[in-house]
Amino acid sequence: KKMWILPRPVPLTEAVLFVVMKSQCIAQMQQLKTGFFTGFMSTVNQKTYETYRIVLTRTDGSVILVAVAANLAEVNKHWEFLQKNLIDLVCSLIQDPNDQLQLLLDKISALSQLEEGEEGRSEVQIQHFREQFPGLQAEKFVTYRDNILWFESKSVIPFPGIMYLTQDTIAFHSAASNYKYVLPFSDVSGISKEMTFGMLSKSIKITATGNIKEFSITALDRDSTWTVLDTLWQDYVLNLRKKLDHTETQGSSRVTNMAQVKKDSEKLEFSLYFRVPDHPTLSRTFSCYFWIGKVYVYGTLYLTDNFFCYKATDPFYETHKLVVAWLNVTTLTRAGSLWGFADNAIKMITISGNEFAFYVNKNRDELWTLMERTWNDVRKFAKERGIAQDDSLTESLGVEGEDWGNIQTTLEDESAGSGWMLDRVLVEGSEYKKSESEKKTKWQDYFQSYGQLIEPMLTPGFSRLILQDGIPDTYRGKVWQLSSGSIHLKEANPGYYNRILEGTMVKPFTTEKEKQSKEQRYTRIYNEIERDLARSLPRHPFYAKGGQSIDRLRNVLRAYSQRCPQIGYCQSMNITTATLLLYMSEEDAFWLLASICENIVPDYYSEGIQLMGSIVDLQIFIQLVKRYLPELESHMTEVGLPLEVISLPWFMCFFISYIPWNVSLRVLDLVFEFGTNVLFQVGLAVLDVCKNQLMQIQTPENLSKLIKNTAVDEQQLIELAFKKYGDLPKDLIQSMRKKKKFTIISDLQKKTNAMMLKEAREKYADVPSKTIDTIYLEFCNLANKKTDKKDKLASAIDFAQFCEILGKHIGNISLHLEKDEPEVVRALLQNLFSPAPLSNERKVLGFDEFLEIYIPLVVGNIKDKFDCCFLSMFKADSPLTSDDLVAVLAVYYRIIANEKFSLKEADAKSREFAAQLFSEHKETIVDADGVVTLSSLGPLRDNIYTFCKTLCGSEEPWTVIA
Repeated sequence: KKMWILPRPVPLTEAVLFVVMKSQCIAQMQQLKTGFFTGFMSTVNQKTYETYRIVLTRTDGSVILVAVAANLAEVNKHWEFLQKNLIDLVCSLIQDPNDQLQLLLDKISALSQLEEGEEGRSEVQIQHFREQFPGLQAEKFVTYRDNILWFESKSVIPFPGIMYLTQDTIAFHSAASNYKYVLPFSDVSGISKEMTFGMLSKSIKITATGNIKEFSITALDRDSTWTVLDTLWQDYVLNLRKKLDHTETQGSSRVTNMAQVKKDSEKLEFSLYFRVPDHPTLSRTFSCYFWIGKVYVYGTLYLTDNFFCYKATDPFYETHKLVVAWLNVTTLTRAGSLWGFADNAIKMITISGNEFAFYVNKNRDELWTLMERTWNDVRKFAKERGIAQDDSLTESLGVEGEDWGNIQTTLEDESAGSGWMLDRVLVEGSEYKKSESEKKTKWQDYFQSYGQLIEPMLTPGFSRLILQDGIPDTYRGKVWQLSSGSIHLKEANPGYYNRILEGTMVKPFTTEKEKQSKEQRYTRIYNEIERDLARSLPRHPFYAKGGQSIDRLRNVLRAYSQRCPQIGYCQSMNITTATLLLYMSEEDAFWLLASICENIVPDYYSEGIQLMGSIVDLQIFIQLVKRYLPELESHMTEVGLPLEVISLPWFMCFFISYIPWNVSLRVLDLVFEFGTNVLFQVGLAVLDVCKNQLMQIQTPENLSKLIKNTAVDEQQLIELAFKKYGDLPKDLIQSMRKKKKFTIISDLQKKTNAMMLKEAREKYADVPSKTIDTIYLEFCNLANKKTDKKDKLASAIDFAQFCEILGKHIGNISLHLEKDEPEVVRALLQNLFSPAPLSNERKVLGFDEFLEIYIPLVVGNIKDKFDCCFLSMFKADSPLTSDDLVAVLAVYYRIIANEKFSLKEADAKSREFAAQLFSEHKETIVDADGVVTLSSLGPLRDNIYTFCKTLCGSEEPWTVIA
């Protein structure tokens, strides 16, 4: 029985429903109370509780749930396991309760990942699923949900029942209606939160490519149900993409249980909110009061290995968040009393001079211990790596050995040179200087209230400044890093950029072939970069003269191609990176480029399925143009000026070089803060502003110049983008992206499959097409069920699956593997699978490679079978004794003759023939040690084949076993 779950805190309203049965150290075994109150609370919380559970207790009395069970036998078994293997050992070796708790949580989290544990999980329901859907026995079960199924196109009559979810399938069963429905994720084209019949707000709409095009499910816990469905669907799509894209290596392994779904969902939510690469552990979350200057809020504090994170909501329901890198903390102390009542407050001072104080009502000692330990660990690591504590700040600002009082001035001096606009007259004009001065004053006021760069508290006021006033050139680089989260990527990886430039981050080559392949790849990438360097903002004064500025650009682009081989380099990355380098150092530009390519617009520059992200967004943009500007879209289509041609570069380059320079900088400001919806909003606003001129155009000449040279007021365009086109829901855009990505990948899969089958039919023209199609279907079904997490290749089978599929068509292989001469048969299959000596790399077979073995061995005549088997061992050149030779021959002939002879008969005949071979050709096939190599048997191949033919008694072709 599987009962371990991903540890989670238990709210007080739930904790009172259980009584303690056993306890030891910090662990307790509990039982659910019975009675009206328990039933009432279960209804209120919309939750069914298992009867037994195991919890771990904190020092403040709160508890963390780690396991659930339906019966006493289950919980006793797991309690005994926990007691013998973890609790006794941990509590005897570690005295600190907080350390005991953390170690146990880490161990149990690992157990939950291995099992299908889930609170409220009913073994009865799982058994019911297996009985109702026997065709899904082989699939990995994940979870189930009670809900109502609606087919809007067929009937308004709902089907109440249970939805079962596996890794690859949605299965629904309604006992009341005796109705079943199975939908593979391969047929799902979209999953979204919507209203059923315009009135049921708890619904999820699923669109499909099969006979039933769409249906809805209604669930009380809609959000969690949608999370599970969407996670499993996206997991399937990612797995499918890996099979089509051999360069795709990012992404986790297949989702196997609810613990993983929950953990991944929480990690994603945390990372998106704080924009940090870390995520907190369960025991490092605290509620506390927080002070900075005159700002006082109450919220939640999270600790990670690299960061101190805090979020809060003030009395006006505005959110505040703060991220501080431990590397930038200079002082951490217990501050005593704050404002005369907050005893034992903790004060933190950072390298930028910010002072933060916070007070925790509970778990104060635990929090202090964790903070002090984490801070000391980071400082120790930095010291061992030779990283000075202030390097992270001074390097990013381009100053050395200066205190914070001089850094602000240095920022202004540097930005005055690097923040030039293309129009020098405008930059040097009084209007520009006045505007910059006003913006700087507002931003300085903000930093004075909420903390100086590089770790101010980010509030809605921060976003309003970016939207309404814009960012002065003085602060633009640092604000970009804060908004995008790239500064946190850098802080979590000190020294990484320099190590890439020095070549120490390059993984060693395992083979000469791999070395040559990668060298050729990087030579091509570097040549492309060199070709585009001169095209990177050539009119900008910073790049016009080349020299050091071009070297910096080259360094960043080459370094990123090393960091992310699946992207390497793509045109337009040079334009974006060149812009970043106007406002920051090489290292800062490198990390902001990484944040853009990996977090902000993932898939925009992907090499495998080329530019998939940008193509998807372009398709969405065209749909939006049809909705908001239908007359313009219709006109452009009529005169043969597709919007795709002019708008694709907008997305690839964030409008840089395609609209006035100062406006494109504002676009970057907004994208980093508000996300990629801004690209759609600005695109619509640009077309709206230029609409009258565009409606007069009849030819494509100078179309881009017209848009770029149209007089556009910077603030007017931004207001138009956010007021008229600011109603684009992020959830809707994300849903559209997922649907279109699935369509692209699904279409590519169909084309790939069709091409592969066409080539196979042409190559094996003598084999019926139906036979090829049947083999391909079986091969794909097997390839889709690979479970080896190390296997990143696509549409391929490993050795175990190779044995499995041959075993279905050559029945006695399975018999031999289990009973007769298993080592010999396995050696034969291994050499068929991989004739060359195995390297250290993982070995798999694609469909074309598989057919080269399968066709002669299963479909071919006796001579084909013999050659396939004999030559595989011949290439391996393995030394054999006379007894080994007898065994090999016996098994070979058994396989070749299929079921014609018993092993005993084949063995007797083979022994007789082997003896004859040794007698007649001993001098040529046996060496001084009395062993024979198959290479020495090569000249006797015809003799052995003649014996094979005599033994089998026929040369007629053998057909595939049905």
